[in-house]
Amino acid sequence: MVYCKGNSFCVMKIPRSALHISILSMITLFLLFGTIVILGRDFLMPINSFFTYRTGIDPHFEREYWQDAIYKHSLQPKTKITLITIDEKTFNTYQSDKDAKILTLPKTSYARLIDELDTLGARGIAFDIIFQNPDEYESLFAEKIANSRNTVIATGKPTQTFQQMNANSTGGKIDPCLKTGYEKICPITPRAIYKKNRWGHIQTNHIQRLIGYDATQVDAQKWKYAGMKVSPNDTIIYTLPLALVQETELPAVNWLKKHAKKYVLEQYMGPAGSYPRISMADFLGDPEKYKEIIQDSYIFIGESGETLHDLVVSPVNETMMSGVETHAHFLDAIIQNKILKSANQTTMFLFYIVLSVIFVVIYYFVPSTFGPVIALAAAVFAIWFTRYLYDGPRILIDILPLLLSMSLLSYPLSVIYKYFIVDRQKRKIMATFGRYISPKIVGLINSNQITAKLGGEKKEISILFSDIAGFTALSENIETKDLFVIVTSYLSHMTDILLKEGGTLDKYIGDAVMGFFGAPVEQPDHAIRACTTALRMRAELGNINAEIVLRGLPPIDFRVGIATGEVMVGNIGSRKRFSYTVLGDRVNLASRIEAIGKEYKVNIIIAHNTKSQIDSRFFTRELDTIAVQGKQQGVRIFELVNFAENVTNKHIYREYERALQLYRAGDYAKARGIWNAQAHIDPPSQIMAVRCTRILGKKIRIDNAIYRMEHK
Repeated sequence: MVYCKGNSFCVMKIPRSALHISILSMITLFLLFGTIVILGRDFLMPINSFFTYRTGIDPHFEREYWQDAIYKHSLQPKTKITLITIDEKTFNTYQSDKDAKILTLPKTSYARLIDELDTLGARGIAFDIIFQNPDEYESLFAEKIANSRNTVIATGKPTQTFQQMNANSTGGKIDPCLKTGYEKICPITPRAIYKKNRWGHIQTNHIQRLIGYDATQVDAQKWKYAGMKVSPNDTIIYTLPLALVQETELPAVNWLKKHAKKYVLEQYMGPAGSYPRISMADFLGDPEKYKEIIQDSYIFIGESGETLHDLVVSPVNETMMSGVETHAHFLDAIIQNKILKSANQTTMFLFYIVLSVIFVVIYYFVPSTFGPVIALAAAVFAIWFTRYLYDGPRILIDILPLLLSMSLLSYPLSVIYKYFIVDRQKRKIMATFGRYISPKIVGLINSNQITAKLGGEKKEISILFSDIAGFTALSENIETKDLFVIVTSYLSHMTDILLKEGGTLDKYIGDAVMGFFGAPVEQPDHAIRACTTALRMRAELGNINAEIVLRGLPPIDFRVGIATGEVMVGNIGSRKRFSYTVLGDRVNLASRIEAIGKEYKVNIIIAHNTKSQIDSRFFTRELDTIAVQGKQQGVRIFELVNFAENVTNKHIYREYERALQLYRAGDYAKARGIWNAQAHIDPPSQIMAVRCTRILGKKIRIDNAIYRMEHK
């Protein structure tokens, strides 16, 4: 908002709520990104696994996950893939060296395996084995690989340069990988004899895998790759599953080859055990038995078993998965065109910023009772959203920042900030107003649905005074304890009605109740509320008297006065003791016209400013124009008769007002005649008729039709 002084000086005033939201948003974003940076990917990925991957998707697994109640994946393994596993049985049957850390199965068994798989119609064969150990039959095996329909062997990505490997050599400045027996110095690539075979790398940390790398850019391996069969058109070593299908035109293959030198997330199309597996020992024992399984199937050959080292934890169902199966899942994702990609980090950071600000605004403005519900709903939506993106568009986003932005961080921070900063003033208001206003209004203030202010300010409000009629005489004629019963009953009933209509209880003055409407809460209909309260107080008189009479005490009556206008409202008193009250001429007027009811013998009197702000649901009649003691200006006063629908004999009141017009015109005789005609049934008419007689008899003088009160 812009405020200007004069013609030149202007200042920008930022709304308080906008300032608080800005500060709260900055705190939230600082903690959000600080958390992301400090925790890092190694912490975020297991959380992604728990919320996003987890599912009871495989019918072989009976376990159900609560995540499925929010969103159950439709993702399923569909490609025909079979795992030939080098398990404990195979190890015990074929392994020449019983050290499980190194595979020394004879190459003749691998060569026979390729022959049998090709014979049975396997679509492709991938060895998840880096062949580093020498064997007298490895040239035969290398030839079998070259002549096979579609066979790929595994490699790693060299991490040592030519110079680094020379430095590690004990034989001087020669490449140690050229010497038999030195393969352990560079243990991540096959032996040189396999250089004409097709390789697929297995560079993966089970979170991400490298799609491919340029073999010519790896210094330590230049000698091996000369003439090596990598692919028809380039020297890129693709990841093992992609190497199987790199010459196809599958959409996912084209996308992966386009991004060959980048990393992509690991793919999990289901839990561990999603693909059929056959022990290599069992298969070689009776190949024909597995013809139906092998035909048109992609075959992955690798270690599997608890005694072997190539095991990972499946994020889908927390069970152990052999490393070779991860390649099967990746191939399945390629063929189904379901490659899982990470969302762009910059885009996600902007997304987190926008989400954080949006939810800070929501939590700032919504009532406190709705905050936990929204936070819970936001958390459930975040889980649903991440699982949907994982299953449908196949985009993985970090769920923890999402949960923090929408719920786990933004909500508690908003609560804490509002409690200690924003609501500190509100608690002060609540402490002040809790004794004066209804619990309903207190709740509205507390939930931010309405506002209230402390401190003095000028406001237009309606003030109500209610007082027991003839209280002095009553107190002289009954015992004090009985008087206490009467006053307590009266004040209790009057206060309940006042608070129920949204009024503020100012104080009790002996037997009188003082209240007002329009503060501390803004109430544009304050005059209507005040008049409604007065009429309902009168309607409650029967119940009050029933209680009193039941105790053997005399019934009571009371009067009400209401005035509307601008007053000062706020906390008044000393530093140690103060009260929320109102000061001003209209307060005095309300008190005076309540007392004037005794003179006119009516129950409720309202001032002209009040009358001008109420509508046709109320029936009123104008009584007179008076000047209270000490005031020169006259005030028009009205009797609030009842709700219009409850009034009978309306002609009596209208006749009174017709006489009042004659009275103001100076025709006292005619006015007296009308009032006299109904004086027996209308006390105010009797009062005014007597006044006309006194005026005509020169006993009193009326100037400008203003009747000047001679007492308070």
